[in-house]
Amino acid sequence: MELCAGFVSFLFGCGGGFSVTAYSLFEASRKPKAERPAFDLLYFTVAIIITLLGGVCALANHLSKSISPLTAFNLGLSIPALIKVDANQRASKTKKDARIN
Repeated sequence: MELCAGFVSFLFGCGGGFSVTAYSLFEASRKPKAERPAFDLLYFTVAIIITLLGGVCALANHLSKSISPLTAFNLGLSIPALIKVDANQRASKTKKDARIN
C-alpha cells in the first residue's frame, strides 16, 4: 500500500511540474508568432526535466512524511520557483565577487 501512495505522490508532483509548462505554452499561444519562443529540443528537454523534478520532490517529501495528493501537486508547482531563486542567488553572488576583484 505504501508503494502505491508514493507513486500517487510522484504522479501528482509530476502533474504540478507539468502544469507550469502547460501554462507557459498557453501564454505563448496568445502571443504573435514572431514573439513566440522556439519550441525546439531544448525547450522540451527542460519541460520533461521540470516535470520529473516535481515528481521526485513530491516523492522525497512523501517518503519522509506521508503527504496528500494536493500537497504533492503544490510541491511540483514550486519547482520552477525554487530553481529561479537559486539561479538568481548564484548570479548575484557572482556579481558581488566580480566587483570585489
